[in-house]
Amino acid sequence: MKTPIFLTGTYTVGVLVMSNTATREHLRVDGVPMGREMQEWDRNVPGGSKSIIFITATDAPLFNFQLKKIAKRVAMGLAQTGAISNTSSGALVLAFSTSNVINNTEEGPLTYRFQWIEERNLSPFFSAGKEVIKEAVANSLLMATPVEGRMDREGAPIPLELLKQRFFEQGL
Repeated sequence: MKTPIFLTGTYTVGVLVMSNTATREHLRVDGVPMGREMQEWDRNVPGGSKSIIFITATDAPLFNFQLKKIAKRVAMGLAQTGAISNTSSGALVLAFSTSNVINNTEEGPLTYRFQWIEERNLSPFFSAGKEVIKEAVANSLLMATPVEGRMDREGAPIPLELLKQRFFEQGL
């Protein structure tokens, strides 16, 4: 499966997601309420609160406090997939940059020069994070490999034909 990325001029933002969150009836794909259409598709899937993990990566030169801001905005994009945060649900969001690499060898320099993007220029990264998380969640649900869990629980991707049919009905 291809990891969703979003280009912000010179830099890239990508997200890897483990999507096990929300309930099916809330699911939205590109604004289309898909969850309501999935009653016949839902086979022995456990209910209750669930969690989600995002790992956000960028090649943009950012500091840790800037990466925290991006991580918060990525989580905001999850709401556009229909996911809501329940009492006992959880989310783990990590964000890192591959820029500004430090050489940890003893022979390395005593000081380093860092590059970073000014705060006023972070908005495209916030937008990128929001868009890429929607794509990552959709990809994880549409392109997943079917699995069997304990107690005869099953996990299967959303049938792509069902999504195509729903989009056609909506005129999208």
